[in-house]
Amino acid sequence: MANKQISENLRDTIKQAERYTLLALSSAVVFAALSLPNPGAGDVVNWKLLGVPLPVAPQLALVVLYFVYVGSCLLAENMLIHVRDLADRLEDREEVRAILSCPTILTVSPIGRLFGTVLPAALVVFGLIKVHLQGVYELPSWAWWVGYGFAFSGALVYLRVRRFVVPNLYAERERNET
Repeated sequence: MANKQISENLRDTIKQAERYTLLALSSAVVFAALSLPNPGAGDVVNWKLLGVPLPVAPQLALVVLYFVYVGSCLLAENMLIHVRDLADRLEDREEVRAILSCPTILTVSPIGRLFGTVLPAALVVFGLIKVHLQGVYELPSWAWWVGYGFAFSGALVYLRVRRFVVPNLYAERERNET
């Protein structure tokens, strides 16, 4: 009975990590797209919040999107830590492999993992460089370095998947290579 509950929790945790990863990907794409024109030019971004039009300055939109990206990457990282803990509680390694083979952006293929984790980090770094060079924000250099550092949160998710999910998912391949 306990193993059944743990396996259900493992499935749900993987799905939640995928949701956070997709949220990070979508916010990174919008962040990079919004940074392409000069955000300091004074245009207004029209967002709809629950059907209500909400005019937002591009500078504020970039800040919100950046923090959504970083927050969702950190939450995905947290979910992957829980995936490892739940998988360690299950005694049946075949069941763990079967659950980890559930088709998500983190477990489908190496290209899917790169697309879902490293590409958003690259897009956010690209957007930050563009915004930095345009002089939109008057920030000290240490603040920019902290911003660039947190932009690599997606790469941390990739490393977590690479260190835990891939060896458990493809355990037979690793045994055959050694």
